[in-house]
Amino acid sequence: MKTFLRAIWFPAILLGVTGAAAQPVDFTRDVEPLFRTRCKGCHGAQQQLSGLRLDRAEDALRGGYSGAVIKPGKSAESRLIRMVSGTEKGGIMPLGKAPLTPGEVGILRAWIDQGAKWPKSANNGKS
Repeated sequence: MKTFLRAIWFPAILLGVTGAAAQPVDFTRDVEPLFRTRCKGCHGAQQQLSGLRLDRAEDALRGGYSGAVIKPGKSAESRLIRMVSGTEKGGIMPLGKAPLTPGEVGILRAWIDQGAKWPKSANNGKS
């Protein structure tokens, strides 16, 4: 049994699988609060640095001036993940503020890998 658990657990650690990935991520409960508190100051209704707006699904999925930042089902290919995890050139987001915790990055990874589902009720940034 110990060997079996080690065989499952060790690869999960290497792949960065967290508790967030083990269960469905709810946009309203898990993702929207991160976007609201950590991203919307620069990428919300009032300001869209680099042309990126993260308070409306259509805009977020379209991306900014450099293209899409969210690739549903493919967090490893999503620029949003590279930016918040610090693996993209140009600095870790949010610039000038505390970086997202590994758990917060894990939530975003899991949400994207699970299809980046964004309920219509969450499109509150109508402006």
